[in-house]
Amino acid sequence: MWFDFGFDCRLGDPAESCAGIAMQGEYLPPELLDLAGKLKIGIGLSIYPKNEFVDE
Repeated sequence: MWFDFGFDCRLGDPAESCAGIAMQGEYLPPELLDLAGKLKIGIGLSIYPKNEFVDE
């Protein structure tokens, strides 16, 4: 069993406002990782591209 945490990619196109972002990092607290490990639950991180068809 595993949990999948989805999040948006914040890396941008040079024409967009976040063009200066060179990397993206995500943080999972050690308490979460410890509990998941004890319960034999894996953790996945899914990166989703920006949807150009959705108005923000």
